[in-house]
Amino acid sequence: MIARSRGTRRDVLVERGRSWRADGTPVRNYTCGLGRLAARVCGDQVVLRRKFGVMCPGLDLTLAELAQLVSFLRWWEEHRTGWSAFYWTGAGHPPGWGAETAFYQARGTTAPVRVAIRDMGGTKGADFTGRDVRVRIAPPQRVADVADHVARLIRRGERFGDPAGEEVGGIFRCGELRVEARRGSVEVKRGRHWISLEPAERQFLERLLAVEAL
Repeated sequence: MIARSRGTRRDVLVERGRSWRADGTPVRNYTCGLGRLAARVCGDQVVLRRKFGVMCPGLDLTLAELAQLVSFLRWWEEHRTGWSAFYWTGAGHPPGWGAETAFYQARGTTAPVRVAIRDMGGTKGADFTGRDVRVRIAPPQRVADVADHVARLIRRGERFGDPAGEEVGGIFRCGELRVEARRGSVEVKRGRHWISLEPAERQFLERLLAVEAL
């Protein structure tokens, strides 16, 4: 389904018009419903760019690579709550104040716990003290028939959660793409180019594939 006007859901596919290259090749432009993620398709080449959220260079990939990525994202959505999360976010604070809130979320479906607030007056609460360590998986584990799980991300030295360490994500190889997956986001990289994807954006990419297959 293609929505012809801006929608209210992040996964809605909105066609934003077409253009043509000098050789006459058509270029199709899409955004998700809230305009946070944009895609440009020319032939079998796809260019993904973020408009809002984590700012990043963006990523070029083929439709075949996008299909593999979508399969991985389906697997990730089913398994990501098995990881804990330690993160700072500016959500809920007025823009421009520079304020952030720190949360710890245990694995499973439990709600995040606020542990600190940082603003111009300093930090109130207990800041994070740990760091993420990569633990190699040998041999790599195949997931979703499209990616190899090559390392676990373990949070160690943290005052919250299990002092022995908590699994917070993983490193995967999906063809030529390197994927760093965490509970709240996925970073897909090729060389110096990368893009950050949020859980609800898998449906946008899935619909993009369906439309381009017509």
